[in-house]
Amino acid sequence: MTTFVLYKYRAPGSSKDDEIKTEKWPSRTPQEVLRRIGSVGDTVPLRSDYPEEYGEDPKDYEIIYSQDGAIQFQDALRTVAGMVLVIVTDPT
Repeated sequence: MTTFVLYKYRAPGSSKDDEIKTEKWPSRTPQEVLRRIGSVGDTVPLRSDYPEEYGEDPKDYEIIYSQDGAIQFQDALRTVAGMVLVIVTDPT
């Protein structure tokens, strides 16, 4: 199983989330990925997929929410893939 991880950034004091990065974790279940990424309150270094908005260099972000789940793609195979959603913000 491949697990897709979607990182979203939430500015301090805001309720709006912006996509910051997407990763693929081959041969990992969503639960395995969550254990490796960290828990709410942990800091995670990320290099954004959007360098024009978040800069070229890796930056530390604090995890404020994480959840695993699944997505069903409407292709011919009707594939269900694991997914992890991680919302991050600037470290406190």
